[in-house]
Amino acid sequence: MVKKKLKLSPKERARRRRQALLNFGKKKKTKRRTSTMVKKRRIKRRSSSSVKPMPILFAGGAYGAIRERVSMLLAPLTSKIPLGSVGDEIGLFFVANEVRKRFKPLKKVGLAAMYIESARIGEALASGEVFGNLGVANNNNAVGAFKVTTF
Repeated sequence: MVKKKLKLSPKERARRRRQALLNFGKKKKTKRRTSTMVKKRRIKRRSSSSVKPMPILFAGGAYGAIRERVSMLLAPLTSKIPLGSVGDEIGLFFVANEVRKRFKPLKKVGLAAMYIESARIGEALASGEVFGNLGVANNNNAVGAFKVTTF
């Protein structure tokens, strides 16, 4: 069966000519054929994710060296935080967070400082220094505001 050629109106012929001129020199979009053959899988290479102790040691040491100076600078502000003795730790935690976000070379130092201050806040919570001596009992099973139960 022979395909009949469609007769186009003069308007349609002009439109197709304009379209051909606009697309002159451009490649036609073609779809790539997908074969059913097995393709080679890509191998993802990852860098080693082992924890290196030296950067952590350096960051923690650097923060420990400047902690007391920063604490004294923040003392007028942290004394206004109504959480007992942990006002200092909370203030230093937020300063460490800002250092971590704003100063890229000191990011690990800020992160180490946040860990240290979080540990100190947790220690204060466990010993009951934050909210007074709530829940502190004299037996050995009670620790701070959190009572440890044994089964």
